[in-house]
Amino acid sequence: MSEVQTSATVETAKKPVVELQHRHHHDESTGKDHPLTMSREMKFSFRTIVVDGPQVKEPVTGAPATKDDKKSAAAKKDIYVIKRPSLELVLPVPTPYGIHRALQDDKCRDWLVNVVADQIRDAAIWQIAPDEGTAVNSQEALDYNKLTIEYLANLPPSERGVGIRKEKWELWEADYKAVMPAVTGKNEKQIQTALDLFLKRLQPCRGNKKVLAALKEQLSLWIANSQNAEEFGDIALYLDGKLDAFMSADEEALLANL
Repeated sequence: MSEVQTSATVETAKKPVVELQHRHHHDESTGKDHPLTMSREMKFSFRTIVVDGPQVKEPVTGAPATKDDKKSAAAKKDIYVIKRPSLELVLPVPTPYGIHRALQDDKCRDWLVNVVADQIRDAAIWQIAPDEGTAVNSQEALDYNKLTIEYLANLPPSERGVGIRKEKWELWEADYKAVMPAVTGKNEKQIQTALDLFLKRLQPCRGNKKVLAALKEQLSLWIANSQNAEEFGDIALYLDGKLDAFMSADEEALLANL
C-alpha cells in the first residue's frame, strides 16, 4: 500500500478555479485509490478595529482607515476604523477514509481523540454553567446521553453553542457593548442586563415571553448594526435559535396535551 498525490480543481464563488493537490491511498491488494483529503471552501472574517485616525492603514492589505458614521454620531466626534476584507480559501480536509487511515497511526489517533474530547468538555460546560437550580454540581448529575459523539453530531445548527470557544464569546461581548448604546439609546446598565441574559444562554428568562421577545429584538438590532456580525454568525444563530425554542416551548407543550 502507498500514497499518491493527484490534483483537483474547484470552482469557487469569487475565483474561477482553484487547484489543490489531494493525497490518495493506493490499495495494492485491490488496485484502487482512496482519497484521503477533499476540497472544502471556507470563509474567514475579521474584526473591525477602531484606530487613532485616517492615517492608519490596515496592516495586511494597506487599505486606509475609513470613517464609521454610526460610531462617530454616537461619540460626537470622528471615529476611524480598519477591517481586513473577508477571505475565502479552498482547504484540503480529510475524507472519512482519510480519518479511518489516520486512526491507524498512534500520534494521529491521539490528536483526533483530544479534538473530540475538547468538544465533549465544552458540552459538559453547558450542563455545569447555568446559574440556576438545574446546573450540574456533581458527577452523578451529569447527563451522559448529551456527551456522546452521536448526540453532538446530530445537534441542529442553532444548538451548536457547545462548539463556540470561550474566547469568541468574550470577543462577541465586547462587540455587543460597543455597538448597542448608539443603536438603542440604552444606558450601560441596561445593555449589561441584556448581555448577561445572553451570556447565560437565556436560562434565567426562558419562561418569560416578554423578556424573550425584547431580547430577540435586541439581537436583531445587533445583527443589523454590527460590522462584525458575520464573524460572530455562529453565536447569533445559536442565540436566535434558543430564543425561538424558548418562545414556542409553552405552546408546543399545550398542543401536545390537547
